[in-house]
Amino acid sequence: MPVESLPRFQQLQREMTDWLREPAHKPAPDVEPRRLAIYRELFFNNVRDFVENAYPTLKSLLPEAQWSALVADFFAEHRCQSPYFRDISLEFRQWMELARADLLDEHPWMQELLHYEWVELAAECAEVDEDVAAVDRDGDLLDGMPVVVAAAWPLVYRWPVHTFAPGEPPSDATGAVEAAYWRGRLTDPPAAAGQTVLLVVDATTSGWPITIAAAALREAGATAVLPLLIHRTVG
Repeated sequence: MPVESLPRFQQLQREMTDWLREPAHKPAPDVEPRRLAIYRELFFNNVRDFVENAYPTLKSLLPEAQWSALVADFFAEHRCQSPYFRDISLEFRQWMELARADLLDEHPWMQELLHYEWVELAAECAEVDEDVAAVDRDGDLLDGMPVVVAAAWPLVYRWPVHTFAPGEPPSDATGAVEAAYWRGRLTDPPAAAGQTVLLVVDATTSGWPITIAAAALREAGATAVLPLLIHRTVG
């Protein structure tokens, strides 16, 4: 619907939201400039804070000016579909994948880091129905049957994003070769339906054997996978 055909108060709302998104490129509505500035600061700072709290490592790995420009572009360009503040992080990740594909190509680790940092919040906020009535919170792990929360999601990435340190850009896909090796070896995992499996790994340089083997065992029906690393080498 053309803006001109809207009631006057809706025209004013549209003018105001357009200006809030891009104050340098959109005409300001007929509102006191001081009040406009306050609204702009409140709206933008809220969105920026949610994005930065969700992606602290990604923020630290990019130049400050580039990160600030990304958040400003997201605020100006994207139309969030969810009314929940917690979903701003997902909206930002989806916007990056669609609108900043060139940046993801330039930094091949970035898409996986976006997902990894987003999933931390998603798992924490996940609304899942769990029957915990029969769970003994003080039970013995050896005598009883461990219960894994439904929001525990086994994930496998090409890049070791869980090891990325703030301010230290990754240089290569450390562990990718080891990951490919174990994916090939675990195409036919042992029968594990309904069982708790003790996963013993005698040595690893990246942690991929544990990650990939645990995921394969869960797909094979294991109710829980308990990893035990005997020795870890540093490579």
